Amino acid sequence: MKKIVSLFLAFSLLFSSALAWGDVVDNADILTDDQEAQITARINELRRNNGQDFAFLSTDDFICFDPVKFGAFYWDQNGFGLGLDHSGVLVYLDMNIRMMVLTTSGHARTDIDNEKVNVILHAAMPFLQKDDFFGAVMLALNMVDKYIED
Repeated sequence: MKKIVSLFLAFSLLFSSALAWGDVVDNADILTDDQEAQITARINELRRNNGQDFAFLSTDDFICFDPVKFGAFYWDQNGFGLGLDHSGVLVYLDMNIRMMVLTTSGHARTDIDNEKVNVILHAAMPFLQKDDFFGAVMLALNMVDKYIED
């Protein structure tokens, strides 16, 4: 019975804190207000220029979820994506395990295949190692933009 209650509490926390909606949700509090504003501005620019949706999420309170699966779940459950195929990209930082994930959907999945995702994540690694989370997110968004334009 304790396991069921613990599991229920874990899911309650998940849905109460992590699923706040918005283009930029910094639940791990790793960005300054100015950095959040800059990421929001870049996301809005990308959305206008590429006809796809973009979002950023950071969390630091999950130990029971696969970050790749959670990124896809978060994207789907929060209504992100443009068009019938819900095209777009989520940049997700799971600070609990210090991992960056890119979730792609719709046309973005074609534009940014797994090989390109790996290139982006590899390029972001030096920023993440220096705790420059803003730099890592901006680099990822800029590289996504380049791949979509090509």
